[in-house]
Amino acid sequence: MIIWLQGPSGAGKTTVGRALATRLNLPFLDLDEEIEAIEGRTIVDIFSEEGEEAFRAMEWNVLLASMESDSSSESNPSSRVISLGGGSLEDPSIRELARTTGVRLFLDCDADVALARLEHDTPRPLLFEEDPTAAWRRLYRRRGHHYREADLVVDAGEEPAVIVDVIVDQLGSLEGPRWSMEVSIDGGETRIRGFRSVWVALGALADSLVG
Repeated sequence: MIIWLQGPSGAGKTTVGRALATRLNLPFLDLDEEIEAIEGRTIVDIFSEEGEEAFRAMEWNVLLASMESDSSSESNPSSRVISLGGGSLEDPSIRELARTTGVRLFLDCDADVALARLEHDTPRPLLFEEDPTAAWRRLYRRRGHHYREADLVVDAGEEPAVIVDVIVDQLGSLEGPRWSMEVSIDGGETRIRGFRSVWVALGALADSLVG
């Protein structure tokens, strides 16, 4: 089972992900760091030189390579912790990959917490906006519904050690899928499984239809 960490820039996905992987004795992949290592340049440079669309393609290619190098079966990939970029979930292929291969954790925080962290972190493209706070909030509004599709939501405003404790405690209740059902698609039978309560999932679906 893959543990996917998703959320906005500054939520602490890298720090928490690395600490969580250490606690659980699992491999850790930070998507942004992996891209920078492969490309030999920073995320800011990639955005500046090639644009966001090219960067999103790099994200998918890195994740795909990670899955293809996995020696386990496609339906049951090796356990690990993967930290996604703040905008990764705008790619529907990445959303589907995360949904079908593990548990998605949404590290949620507000703009003040995020920007305070980012000031002391590796520069991110949004920090070069005229108003970084407004830019962060705009991106959060645009991506928020993807973040909230997660199986678990964790308050990322706490210290990393506290966040990891909360995650480990909550993961204990998700040792297996919470629900599954047989459905017919194009005349064939397939099984859909999920880690969230089916009632929560249906509620999220209803909210999206109303919205």
